[in-house]
Amino acid sequence: MTDFVNQSLPQTAAELAVGTNNGQLCAIATRSYAPGDEIVWLTGTVEARPSRYSVQVGVDQHVEPPMGAGLEEMIDSHTWRYMNHSCDPNSAFRGRTLYAIKPIAAGDEVRFHYAATEYEMAEAFTCRCGAAACVGEVRGYRFLTEEQKRRMAEHVQPHVLAAGQDK
Repeated sequence: MTDFVNQSLPQTAAELAVGTNNGQLCAIATRSYAPGDEIVWLTGTVEARPSRYSVQVGVDQHVEPPMGAGLEEMIDSHTWRYMNHSCDPNSAFRGRTLYAIKPIAAGDEVRFHYAATEYEMAEAFTCRCGAAACVGEVRGYRFLTEEQKRRMAEHVQPHVLAAGQDK
Protein backbone atom coordinates (compact mmCIF):
# COMPACT_ATOMS: atom_id res chain seq x y z
CA MET A 1 0.00 0.00 0.00
CA THR A 2 1.22 3.48 -0.84
CA ASP A 3 1.11 6.26 1.76
CA PHE A 4 0.46 9.90 0.81
CA VAL A 5 2.94 12.57 1.95
CA ASN A 6 1.08 15.65 0.67
CA GLN A 7 -2.47 15.77 1.92
CA SER A 8 -3.46 18.96 0.06
CA LEU A 9 -3.92 17.73 -3.48
CA PRO A 10 -3.40 19.86 -6.58
CA GLN A 11 -6.46 21.65 -7.93
CA THR A 12 -5.84 20.74 -11.57
CA ALA A 13 -7.24 18.04 -13.84
CA ALA A 14 -3.79 16.44 -13.92
CA GLU A 15 -3.13 15.34 -10.37
CA LEU A 16 -0.24 13.59 -8.68
CA ALA A 17 0.67 13.39 -5.04
CA VAL A 18 3.91 12.40 -3.36
CA GLY A 19 3.78 9.22 -1.35
CA THR A 20 6.01 6.42 -0.22
CA ASN A 21 6.29 2.90 -1.52
CA ASN A 22 8.57 0.56 0.41
CA GLY A 23 10.16 3.59 2.08
CA GLN A 24 10.92 5.37 -1.21
CA LEU A 25 9.29 8.66 -2.26
CA CYS A 26 7.17 8.25 -5.37
CA ALA A 27 4.47 9.93 -7.48
CA ILE A 28 0.97 8.65 -6.75
CA ALA A 29 -2.18 9.07 -8.84
CA THR A 30 -4.85 10.98 -6.93
CA ARG A 31 -7.55 9.80 -9.34
CA SER A 32 -7.95 7.02 -11.87
CA TYR A 33 -6.68 7.29 -15.46
CA ALA A 34 -7.55 5.34 -18.58
CA PRO A 35 -4.97 4.68 -21.30
CA GLY A 36 -4.48 7.90 -23.27
CA ASP A 37 -5.50 10.23 -20.43
CA GLU A 38 -3.13 13.11 -19.73
CA ILE A 39 -1.67 12.95 -16.24
CA VAL A 40 0.70 15.89 -15.89
CA TRP A 41 2.67 18.45 -17.88
CA LEU A 42 6.30 18.87 -16.83
CA THR A 43 6.85 22.20 -15.10
CA GLY A 44 10.33 23.50 -14.43
CA THR A 45 13.32 24.90 -16.20
CA VAL A 46 14.76 23.59 -19.47
CA GLU A 47 18.48 22.93 -19.36
CA ALA A 48 20.87 21.91 -22.14
CA ARG A 49 22.54 19.22 -20.03
CA PRO A 50 20.93 16.29 -18.23
CA SER A 51 21.05 15.77 -14.50
CA ARG A 52 20.21 12.83 -12.29
CA TYR A 53 16.64 14.12 -11.88
CA SER A 54 15.87 15.74 -15.23
CA VAL A 55 13.56 14.35 -17.91
CA GLN A 56 14.73 14.80 -21.50
CA VAL A 57 11.97 16.21 -23.73
CA GLY A 58 13.98 17.12 -26.84
CA VAL A 59 17.48 17.43 -28.26
CA ASP A 60 19.48 19.27 -25.58
CA GLN A 61 16.24 19.92 -23.63
CA HIS A 62 16.10 18.50 -20.13
CA VAL A 63 13.32 19.64 -17.77
CA GLU A 64 14.10 19.85 -14.10
CA PRO A 65 12.62 21.62 -11.09
CA PRO A 66 13.88 25.16 -10.56
CA MET A 67 17.22 25.51 -8.78
CA GLY A 68 16.68 26.12 -5.09
CA ALA A 69 13.09 24.82 -4.98
CA GLY A 70 12.28 23.74 -1.42
CA LEU A 71 10.59 20.51 -0.44
CA GLU A 72 7.13 22.11 -0.16
CA GLU A 73 7.40 23.64 -3.66
CA MET A 74 8.68 20.34 -5.05
CA ILE A 75 5.75 18.42 -3.57
CA ASP A 76 3.15 21.03 -4.54
CA SER A 77 4.38 22.15 -7.97
CA HIS A 78 6.88 19.64 -9.32
CA THR A 79 5.46 16.31 -8.12
CA TRP A 80 6.61 14.67 -11.36
CA ARG A 81 10.15 14.81 -9.92
CA TYR A 82 9.20 11.84 -7.72
CA MET A 83 8.21 9.56 -10.60
CA ASN A 84 10.21 6.38 -10.57
CA HIS A 85 11.37 4.08 -13.34
CA SER A 86 9.70 0.81 -14.26
CA CYS A 87 10.53 -1.64 -17.03
CA ASP A 88 6.76 -2.29 -17.14
CA PRO A 89 5.50 1.33 -16.91
CA ASN A 90 1.94 2.57 -16.63
CA SER A 91 2.70 5.96 -18.21
CA ALA A 92 4.84 7.53 -20.94
CA PHE A 93 5.76 10.98 -22.24
CA ARG A 94 4.88 12.81 -25.43
CA GLY A 95 7.04 15.90 -25.22
CA ARG A 96 6.43 17.41 -21.78
CA THR A 97 3.08 15.66 -21.28
CA LEU A 98 2.83 12.43 -19.31
CA TYR A 99 -0.08 10.20 -20.25
CA ALA A 100 -1.40 6.84 -19.06
CA ILE A 101 -0.56 3.81 -21.20
CA LYS A 102 -2.34 1.37 -18.87
CA PRO A 103 -5.25 1.81 -16.49
CA ILE A 104 -4.07 3.59 -13.33
CA ALA A 105 -6.20 3.59 -10.19
CA ALA A 106 -6.22 6.35 -7.58
CA GLY A 107 -3.44 5.46 -5.15
CA ASP A 108 -1.28 3.64 -7.72
CA GLU A 109 2.33 4.66 -8.20
CA VAL A 110 2.84 6.39 -11.57
CA ARG A 111 6.01 5.14 -13.32
CA PHE A 112 7.63 5.54 -16.71
CA HIS A 113 10.49 3.80 -18.53
CA TYR A 114 13.46 6.16 -18.29
CA ALA A 115 15.02 4.80 -21.50
CA ALA A 116 11.98 6.07 -23.45
CA THR A 117 13.13 9.65 -22.79
CA GLU A 118 16.90 9.25 -22.38
CA TYR A 119 19.29 7.95 -25.04
CA GLU A 120 22.02 7.79 -22.41
CA MET A 121 21.36 8.37 -18.70
CA ALA A 122 23.26 11.05 -16.78
CA GLU A 123 23.68 8.42 -14.04
CA ALA A 124 23.08 4.72 -14.60
CA PHE A 125 21.50 2.62 -11.85
CA THR A 126 20.46 -0.93 -11.06
CA CYS A 127 16.74 -1.43 -11.63
CA ARG A 128 14.73 -3.09 -8.89
CA CYS A 129 11.28 -2.75 -10.49
CA GLY A 130 10.63 -6.50 -10.38
CA ALA A 131 9.09 -6.63 -13.88
CA ALA A 132 9.38 -9.92 -15.75
CA ALA A 133 11.23 -8.12 -18.56
CA CYS A 134 13.43 -5.96 -16.30
CA VAL A 135 16.46 -4.54 -18.12
CA GLY A 136 18.69 -4.82 -15.03
CA GLU A 137 21.05 -1.88 -15.41
CA VAL A 138 19.25 1.29 -16.58
CA ARG A 139 21.74 3.21 -18.71
CA GLY A 140 19.48 4.57 -21.45
CA TYR A 141 17.94 3.54 -24.76
CA ARG A 142 21.36 3.21 -26.40
CA PHE A 143 22.19 0.20 -24.22
CA LEU A 144 18.97 -1.79 -24.68
CA THR A 145 18.84 -4.98 -26.72
CA GLU A 146 16.83 -4.97 -29.94
CA GLU A 147 14.12 -7.01 -28.18
CA GLN A 148 13.93 -4.50 -25.31
CA LYS A 149 13.67 -1.65 -27.82
CA ARG A 150 10.92 -3.47 -29.71
CA ARG A 151 8.83 -3.93 -26.54
CA MET A 152 8.80 -0.20 -25.79
CA ALA A 153 8.88 1.15 -29.36
CA GLU A 154 5.53 2.97 -29.34
CA HIS A 155 6.50 5.02 -26.27
CA VAL A 156 10.04 6.11 -27.18
CA GLN A 157 10.41 9.85 -27.67
CA PRO A 158 11.46 11.04 -31.17
CA HIS A 159 14.64 12.72 -29.87
CA VAL A 160 15.80 9.37 -28.47
CA LEU A 161 15.29 7.61 -31.79
CA ALA A 162 17.05 10.44 -33.63
CA ALA A 163 20.03 10.23 -31.26
CA GLY A 164 20.43 6.56 -32.15
CA GLN A 165 20.54 7.35 -35.86
CA ASP A 166 23.32 9.89 -35.30
CA LYS A 167 25.64 7.31 -33.71
